[in-house]
Amino acid sequence: MKKIIVTISAVLLLVAVYATDKVEKNIERSFQLEFPGATHVSWIKIDNSDLYAVRFVYGHEAMMAYFNTEGNYLAIVKSILEENLPLQVKRTFSKVNASGVLATIEQIQMMGETSYLFVFKESGRKKVYQISEDGRIKLAKITDILNSKR
Repeated sequence: MKKIIVTISAVLLLVAVYATDKVEKNIERSFQLEFPGATHVSWIKIDNSDLYAVRFVYGHEAMMAYFNTEGNYLAIVKSILEENLPLQVKRTFSKVNASGVLATIEQIQMMGETSYLFVFKESGRKKVYQISEDGRIKLAKITDILNSKR
């Protein structure tokens, strides 16, 4: 299970993917059960893994969900504004001594836990901090990531 978590976290940061319209029926069925009425659906196969990501709009919000080849729903990711962060996350974030410009904040819900990724950009590099909902820094700092795309 930790391997899946690490894989999804890595995928969020270094996406080596390709768009596909060939998605196994069980995965598509699982997606439709989790997110009925989703629109603007775009599937992505993640290279060198058994994971699929799907970008879509649900309830007027753009999101990305992850499924494995068995059709199991693994995680959901969506952008979030700083003012919508839980208080404990805001407090921890205010203590992070990060350089660069805050590029994005993303909320990740995975295996019953919610955490937040803060992505900073500086001189073509990204630095990422992950803070759990209770304010703990889960990954103090992920090594600088060069040329990551999403």
